[in-house]
Amino acid sequence: MDDKEKEYKKAFKFIKRWSKAPSTLSYTIGYSAGNGDKEPAAKTYKYVLELEKDNSISYKEKLIVLDDFLEEMNKEERLKKMMVTSYYNNIKRYIKKSMKDVEEGIPVQTRRK
Repeated sequence: MDDKEKEYKKAFKFIKRWSKAPSTLSYTIGYSAGNGDKEPAAKTYKYVLELEKDNSISYKEKLIVLDDFLEEMNKEERLKKMMVTSYYNNIKRYIKKSMKDVEEGIPVQTRRK
């Protein structure tokens, strides 16, 4: 596995942890808006687990497929006119930034700031 693929893997694993966090009890302590993240995070986490099982594609391709999934979920959320969260957009921004950083040789972010 080359260095770029390792960085893509780190970004993918970070998204996996990020999407699992809203399901924990400590997530909404002091952050009541976190309740709105639970459903989008559960969908994202489930999809990430499915992608993780697929060994036929690289982690870069997994990030691209995940980005497309997030875009679709974001559109679906807007069509339902439910409370729109920034959850999907935040992860999409992270994917775009991570891919750019990997191409420039900069290590990806693996911790929440």
